[in-house]
Amino acid sequence: MPDPYASIRAHFENVAGVTVSAGRGAQGLKARGKMFAMFYKGDLLLTLPPDRVEALIGAGRGLPFDPGTGKTMKNRALIPATKKRSWIKLSEEAAAATGTSAAPRASKKKTTKRAKEARVKRGSAKVKLL
Repeated sequence: MPDPYASIRAHFENVAGVTVSAGRGAQGLKARGKMFAMFYKGDLLLTLPPDRVEALIGAGRGLPFDPGTGKTMKNRALIPATKKRSWIKLSEEAAAATGTSAAPRASKKKTTKRAKEARVKRGSAKVKLL
C-alpha cells in the first residue's frame, strides 16, 4: 500500500526549519519543535489561525477537528484525502503561520575570518554600552 503522505514528506524534507516526523508517535511536520501538520487516518490535520480554519471549513475545503472530547478545536482543520492536491500549499501556509518559511534549505556559506571579527567587534561594543 503506497504512503498517502509521500509527496508532502518529500516536499518538506529539504525545507529549512521543518522536521519531518516519522516512525512511532505523532507523525507529521514540525517547525520550531511544534507540530503544524499531522498525518491523521489518511487525512491531513493542520494548525492554523482560527479565522483561517473557519474560512477553510466555510469554503468546504476542510472539516472541523474533534480530538474525541466532543468539542472541536478552533485552530485545527482536517483536510480530507479528497482534497490532497491542496495539502502542500495549505501546509506551507501552516508553516508560515508558525513563522517558518517553506523555502528549501540553502547551502551553508562558510563564514570568513573578517565577518567573524566584525561580529566579535559588534558584540564587544554592545557590552561596553551596557
